[in-house]
Parts: sequence; C-alpha cells; structure tokens
Amino acid sequence: MCKIYKSSGGKFSFFDFILSLVFAIGYLLCVIPSFNNIGKLGFQITSALFLSACLTIAGFFIKNSLKFLGIALSLFMVSITSVGIYAEIAAQLEHKGDFSSRIEAFYYDKPLAVALVWVSAFFMLTFFRLFLPANLSDPMIKEDYKKFVRRSSKGFLFFYGCFLFYGFFLIRAPWNSAGFNLIPFNSIQFYLTGQVGRYEGLIYLFGNVFCLMPIGFYLKIFKPETKFGRIVWLPVMISGLLEISQLIFKTGDCDIDDIILNSLGFYIGAFIIFLCDVLIKRITGGKEQTIF
Repeated sequence: MCKIYKSSGGKFSFFDFILSLVFAIGYLLCVIPSFNNIGKLGFQITSALFLSACLTIAGFFIKNSLKFLGIALSLFMVSITSVGIYAEIAAQLEHKGDFSSRIEAFYYDKPLAVALVWVSAFFMLTFFRLFLPANLSDPMIKEDYKKFVRRSSKGFLFFYGCFLFYGFFLIRAPWNSAGFNLIPFNSIQFYLTGQVGRYEGLIYLFGNVFCLMPIGFYLKIFKPETKFGRIVWLPVMISGLLEISQLIFKTGDCDIDDIILNSLGFYIGAFIIFLCDVLIKRITGGKEQTIF
C-alpha cells in the first residue's frame, strides 16, 4: 500500500502534460450521459460520480499522478466552459437577441454533473492523502497534493465564475414583474410535496445548495483563519444581495428559501474542510494542523 503512489519530484514534464490531456478527455467522457440526456437525472449524476472516481483511482497508480491529475481536471473544466462560451457567442451572432438560449454547459443539471466530476476526483485523492500511511510521512507527496489542489482549483473556479455570471445575469430575461417570498420553508415545501415535477424539485433543492458550496469550501482553504462569525453571516449577505438584485432587475423572485439553501451549501463546503483538518490532526497525532 505504501508503494501505490510514487513521486519523482522535479518539474512538470512533457509526459505529465500528455497524461493530463488523456485524463482530461477521460473526464469529458464522464459527463456524456448528462449532456446526451441518457437515462434519468439520477443515473446521469451517479454515472458522473462513479466514472470520474474510477478514472481517478486508475490514475493514482501512475507515477506523479497528483501532478497531472490537477492539470487534467483544470483542462476538463476550461474546455467545458469554452464550449459553452463559444455556443453562446455563436447564438448571438445568429441574431437571437438575448441570452436565454440555455447553453447546456451552464444550465442546471449539466453544470451539476460537471462539478461532481471535479468533486469526485478531488475527494478520492483527498481520501488517499488521509488514509494511506505513506502519504502522511512523505513530504514530497504532501507538496504534490498541495499542487494538485491549486492546479485543479484554477479550472474549477473559472467554470464556477462563468456559470454564476451566466446563470444569474445573462440567461434570465427581465420579467414583467418579480415577486418575493418572506415565509421560511414555503417554497421548499412546495417543491418537496410534489406540486411540481420531480426533476424541477431536485434541481431547485440541489441547485440552490450547491450554488454557494464552493465559496465556503475555498474560503476555508485559502483563508483558514476566517472567524466563525464571518462564516455565519457571509453566505446570508451574498445570497441576500443576489436575491435583492433579482427583485430590482426583475430577473427572478426574491425568496428567503433560496437564501436558506444557499447558506446551507456554504456551511457544508466550509464544514468539509473543517472535517478534513480534524481528521489529519487526529491521524498524525497533531503533527499536521491542516490537510491543505
């Protein structure tokens, strides 16, 4: 088990780059069921998770995998984003006149599947980092893991930023009127009780939860000293501003349940990093304070 992962150190080689391209294509194949609408939503999501996990495990047995897998994930995310941007530009050049053409790379279940590929790969490698004995004592492996986090995060944040901008500002044509809901759990109950289709309900719930999860996740990685009080109110402020902007510009309803679900996702993202840090402290007997 101690010989599963090998690192040669040194710079990123041409061979590592080729492997990055190969695995980036592999990650692209993981979202084919989602983008081709194969099967139901549950199958599309679980297939993205399962296939990317299998691909990542296979890559982990290759020398320097933490180096090229980070690049591969970034290439995967950037390529998906670029296709979405190209498709939108092409639509505008055809004089469609608005941004409501629903580019699949940024529309509801598609970005969820893309994000879950990154999530699956990230957590598989984090699991190996936490629970393989050799990975806890080898300083080179620790450094490679940090490089993996930095490299894979660049592509993910690029995709995530484009998705938020497109989803909140471009795709939504102004409504004739915009309403608001100030009754907590009213909209959540509406979607959970089957008053709309199951697909719409799942997208509403999971989409809102996942919306701010990466912000909580990365805040704890890059700003680990952030005080608890700021973690509590920051997602409420961010989500609240988004909801108020929808009301002002009439691009959607202002709903307190959206704020609740967005904030929940933010807290989950921050808690994941907190949990990883607790595990690494316990496993190493306090020698390491953070996994990142």
